[in-house]
Amino acid sequence: MNDVVELAAFNPSKRVAIPGDLVVLAQQYLTDLQIRNYSEHTVRAYTNDLEQFVGFAHQMDITLAQHVTGQTLDDFTAGLISGNGVNPRTAARRLETVRALFKFAIKRRILNRNPVEDATPVKFVPAKIIAPDEDVLMDMINAIPDDTVFGIRDRAMFYLMY
Repeated sequence: MNDVVELAAFNPSKRVAIPGDLVVLAQQYLTDLQIRNYSEHTVRAYTNDLEQFVGFAHQMDITLAQHVTGQTLDDFTAGLISGNGVNPRTAARRLETVRALFKFAIKRRILNRNPVEDATPVKFVPAKIIAPDEDVLMDMINAIPDDTVFGIRDRAMFYLMY
């Protein structure tokens, strides 16, 4: 009997992921979003956000979710705003994507606490909402025909929203 393992069949690229590996965690989270029927647009946006975050973490030699701190996240958002020229509103949205990733990790019992809670919130000026004048709005609603079922429905909906 010869108990020699044939090394030709050995594939060193096969590895076991450590729980909390950011790349694997992000892939699992995005797969979970697809399973839960999130739109393609949303999954694509989350993918972009998480690729940026995971890439940033790897540059900081952080590969596990357990090693991410509030300071890491502060550095990430500062890098987005100062280094990449991203506006603060976009940086805040990307931080929310990272928050959702870590909520996923908590559900899977990889983390006990969300490190985003220790990050400094990104400050931005909310966009000013410009609404039409009341007279213009009422003229618009009154211009909807009221001699069809759909017109009556549409007019009622606009009155409700007003």
